[in-house]
Amino acid sequence: MKFRNLTLSIATLLLMASTLSLLTTTKANAATWKTGVPPVISKSTSWRSDFIKAPAKYRTNKYYYTRVFTPLSKTAGFNPVTAIYTKSKKFVGNGGNAGVDASIYPHYQSIGHGYYKVTAGGESHNNKKSLSYELHSTLNHDDGETVLIKVHNSKQISIWSYENKTTGKQDYRGLFRPYNGNIN
Repeated sequence: MKFRNLTLSIATLLLMASTLSLLTTTKANAATWKTGVPPVISKSTSWRSDFIKAPAKYRTNKYYYTRVFTPLSKTAGFNPVTAIYTKSKKFVGNGGNAGVDASIYPHYQSIGHGYYKVTAGGESHNNKKSLSYELHSTLNHDDGETVLIKVHNSKQISIWSYENKTTGKQDYRGLFRPYNGNIN
């Protein structure tokens, strides 16, 4: 009788452990991705970073700070435009950007604890192919970018570049806040 109870207890524990591991395992596949960007982010369609000091070896009085601006909405993924500022935070000019096509057909995946992977399309790709190109890193996915976003609250998010084929989180892009206005 004791052996039967012990066997039954062990079997129950093993079943519970395997069920728990299945529930907590997340796999990046197309079924877990949703169209657009997370609703908490898309409440504000334009975001900008705080001022970021230029790297010391490039820093001058005319090029002292940068600030990154990006759309994030149901129809637009991360597409950074860099603005350049003086030491007194006066707008000087724009840096480059990836082009309008880089932000079309966004998708996102929740990876828990307020973190999301957000990816966007690229030139002339339809919605489903855009995600497929990003997940499989094909040559057709030439303009889009994947980022990792941490949502602190509806007024603050942090963004990192994200590489699927490496360890994931890469360069810190900054703390972003909603804005409605120009870059001056």
